[in-house]
Amino acid sequence: MTMESIVSSKKFAAPLHIDISTSRILFVLLLVLHISAILILSVFPFPSYILFSIGFFIFVSALYQIGLHALNMAPKSIVALVWDADDDWFVTLKNGQQFQATLCGDSFINPFCTVLRFKIDNQLFSKSVLLFSDNVNVAVFRRLRVRIKVTNFNEESH
Repeated sequence: MTMESIVSSKKFAAPLHIDISTSRILFVLLLVLHISAILILSVFPFPSYILFSIGFFIFVSALYQIGLHALNMAPKSIVALVWDADDDWFVTLKNGQQFQATLCGDSFINPFCTVLRFKIDNQLFSKSVLLFSDNVNVAVFRRLRVRIKVTNFNEESH
């Protein structure tokens, strides 16, 4: 029996619980991104009312994205994930709603930052969660990355 068949035939016994807190890293990244956009906007030779309007939308975007992703203050912020032993995902929002979800294949896994995208039934848009080393438990973050890589490896090998 090969190692590949042993790993692919075995389900993960314990569910993986991921509690998501606020992220100082993401807060700074989003703030720098939006401030840079406003600074770049200032070099365009448009009338001031157009520059002000675009700047206002950038400011509103900064408030929304920081509240939703970095500070988890919005009712639709994802505050917890559960990946159970049957490979089912459950997403919990700040407002207490819980949904079963499917992890999208275009999620991004990296030791510094992991972006998980979920498709939830009966919802038009997917939901994204940005995980950094400062907003999740480090050991859980490591187990998550390993488990995703092993699961994707098994799916690609069939």
